[in-house]
Amino acid sequence: MQNKVETFFQQMYQFTSLARPIDPKTPSNLIAVLTASIVFIGAAILQLSDGEAVLASLSNAFLGAVTVFVAWVIAREIDPDHQGSSLWTLAIAIVIYALLGESALFSVVALVIASRFLNRSVGPPPKIGDAIALIGIVGLAVGIHGHWVLGVLIFVALMFENTLPMSDRKSYLYAIGVVLVTILAIYFTDNPVFDWTLDVPAIAIALLTGVAFVFYLLRQPHHLQSSCDDGSRLIEWRRVFAAELLVSMAALSLLIVEGANGVAALGSAWAALGGVGWYAIYRYFSGQKEQQPSQNSAQQAIN
Repeated sequence: MQNKVETFFQQMYQFTSLARPIDPKTPSNLIAVLTASIVFIGAAILQLSDGEAVLASLSNAFLGAVTVFVAWVIAREIDPDHQGSSLWTLAIAIVIYALLGESALFSVVALVIASRFLNRSVGPPPKIGDAIALIGIVGLAVGIHGHWVLGVLIFVALMFENTLPMSDRKSYLYAIGVVLVTILAIYFTDNPVFDWTLDVPAIAIALLTGVAFVFYLLRQPHHLQSSCDDGSRLIEWRRVFAAELLVSMAALSLLIVEGANGVAALGSAWAALGGVGWYAIYRYFSGQKEQQPSQNSAQQAIN
């Protein structure tokens, strides 16, 4: 059985370098999986008790669990040095899900993939399978959810990728694919370009999480201690900063375009911004200091 699993991943990694399995031996990973499972069970029970159909209840509960889990994933991508921020994100994500409902599935997944294109937290550059997945999911996000602004931002991010360290010129081709599928999705659907709605809880969530994340950005160190998943090097802070900008600009842009609906659609992203930001505030007022990576740790990461 173990050999079959290893063979499966070896075959998978021929087409993707960004996909990675969840290792339950890591405490943060285990907590995230357990939290998402509890959300799924709790949401399903609540909806079934309200008289919802079984299939609809399970579907909605699954989207709720994904909302919470993806928030944790985004937090890990934009703040790889602090597992605590991702755990705070889980708590905030549950609150946002309870108040606003589930996130737009394809939009938040597109953000995760695009963030990994930028931060290279896995290690190697994206492969063609990753590009196809990103382009396809962006098309679904624009076509189904109407989030054209997300397609535009990811296009800009991929063009900007070539100014970052260890850039990959194929990002230009990926960017063209993203913008073409965005244009096609807009053309063949009748989703409104602007659909602004006002809801006090949603706007309050955006303010509370957004302000906290600005605090984090202002105090963000220009170094990272975390290594890529393949252990080849330390994660490059400018690449992580690019992913942070993408996530925060996507959340802000949908807030501007759709108001409360935009906050709910990217609830996972707002939860990640809040988790990273509020955990940074906690570290600051509790007197915790950032540590500079030692030369030995950097050399070990390279070796």
